[in-house]
Amino acid sequence: MERQRFMNTEAILRVTISLVLVICGFGGVSRGQGLTDEQLKERCIQSIAIVLIGDGEGVVTDIASAVAIKADGVLLMPYHVIKNAKEVQVRLKSGEIFDDVMLLGADERRDVAAIRIQTSDLTARVPVNYDELKIGQSLSIFSHSPTKLWKMTGGNLTGVHLADEVPGAGQGFRIIQFDAILGDEINGGVLFDSKGDPVGLVTKDFPSSQKSGIAIPISNVKALGNAQKTQSLGSGKALNIPSESALKAARNPSKEPKDLLQNSKTIYIDSKTTYFKEQQLINELSKRKEVKDWGWILTTGSWEARNKADLIIEMDHQILSFDFTFTVRHRKSSILISTGKAVIADGASGAPKMADNIVKSLMKVINPPPPNGK
Repeated sequence: MERQRFMNTEAILRVTISLVLVICGFGGVSRGQGLTDEQLKERCIQSIAIVLIGDGEGVVTDIASAVAIKADGVLLMPYHVIKNAKEVQVRLKSGEIFDDVMLLGADERRDVAAIRIQTSDLTARVPVNYDELKIGQSLSIFSHSPTKLWKMTGGNLTGVHLADEVPGAGQGFRIIQFDAILGDEINGGVLFDSKGDPVGLVTKDFPSSQKSGIAIPISNVKALGNAQKTQSLGSGKALNIPSESALKAARNPSKEPKDLLQNSKTIYIDSKTTYFKEQQLINELSKRKEVKDWGWILTTGSWEARNKADLIIEMDHQILSFDFTFTVRHRKSSILISTGKAVIADGASGAPKMADNIVKSLMKVINPPPPNGK
């Protein structure tokens, strides 16, 4: 009788445990601490940010990931991305955008920087210590690209070593090795464990052909966030998420005169002679069909306007002659696009001829004549 009562009690206990497991979500449809993939993604996204890097003229040249380590606006990100940045902007998944970004400190050896934005309610989770990691455990890698923001990719931990043991990784610090298949080239990323806690910061480009990567343990560099030294990184107010082609062009700018010409929109006119006024050439160029088709915006005047232009058209006069010369140069790279002259008396009477000669010379850059005149 006692044996029967014991068996009944044991059966009830087994049923009770099974019900608890089902209710708590341990029935095989969740991962980690009862988190589904969507719950894990949402938890991770709360503590990461998108960082846009600009060239100082509103053009985004890079997109990187950052992870929050302090609620009062402190994040870690790859240092090489912002080392020479002229504009920086931080975006959260909530939709909030921060244009005033400060550099707190940097570790060049590990390529990690601590930055601060003006907020006090970041979701900063305690990073996992590297010595608690286990080979084979699942990881989630978050990265950003123009077409795939907040992208989550699954992977596994393959090792924790000194960088000295991995060719090309560096010297004198710990690294986390992981495997994953990322479809796009990214500039950094953030590793999380199956609980949604941060593990590592990927600081280098990750080519799509590569199936393994390395990251810096966040627990080893979180003290960067305690630094008091601050440096403004330049307002990112003018920055926006670029298209994939625009980001590619900004990262790898062409030096071909034809490409530089066709990608230019703002043209600054500068005259070195009193015999030819800038506005005289602007008036004539504005009438040309080709200039309208190119969508040019013609400007002159202040140094500020000059420093925002894509191309500089400069005119001059050869003394004791009727030769008025022109050069068309790409401002940022100083690459010469075209040069020529017009034989005229002055700008008042010769502006139409000068405009024609400039347009003809640029058309030859866009549609060069066949070799040997064929």
